[in-house]
Amino acid sequence: MPALTRIYRNPKVLEERVTLSGYEGELRQLTVMEVGHEEPTILLTNHRKLGPVQLVTRYARRMLIETESPRPSSFSPIDALSSMVGMKVDFDMQLTLVASSLYRMMAQRIGREYSHSQAKTVFGNLLNLSGKVEVTASSVVVTLDKRAHNPYLVASGLANQPTPMAWFGDKKLIIQFA
Repeated sequence: MPALTRIYRNPKVLEERVTLSGYEGELRQLTVMEVGHEEPTILLTNHRKLGPVQLVTRYARRMLIETESPRPSSFSPIDALSSMVGMKVDFDMQLTLVASSLYRMMAQRIGREYSHSQAKTVFGNLLNLSGKVEVTASSVVVTLDKRAHNPYLVASGLANQPTPMAWFGDKKLIIQFA
C-alpha cells in the first residue's frame, strides 16, 4: 500500500503586526495559504512566544475539533435539544463538544486502531455495551460483558485504577471485564 502524503506540503505563511480599535496592544495576524482551501486561513493571536509553525499547528488541532464537532446528522444530534432557549442551546452544544473531545481523547489513548475514529465509532465499538452494575457502600462495580473489542479497553489501561466519584458520595468506580 502506498504511503499517504499531503498534497500541500509547504503552506505559505504571511505574518503581520496589527492593531484593533478597542483592543490594547499589538496582535499577530498570520495568513496561511496553500493548505487545501481556496481562501487563505487567517489567525489572529496575541501569543508572541510561539513561532508561526507552532501556532499554525496548534490552531490546526483546534480547527480539527471544530470541524469534527457534531452536526445534526452526526452522532450527537443537536436537533434533539430539550429547549429552544439560547442559553440552553449553548450549554447543550458545549456538553456535546466536551463529549466529542472526550471520545477523541479516549480513542487516542487506546491506540492507533482508534486514534482517528469518529465519536460514533468509538461509542459503537467500545462503549455501547451491556454489563452488570453493583453499587455498594464504598464503590460502584461495573462488569462489562464479553465483546470482541474489550481487549482494546483492557490494553488501554483505562480500567486499571478505581476512579473516585466525588459527586456520588466519594464512591470508587471499578470497571472489570467478564
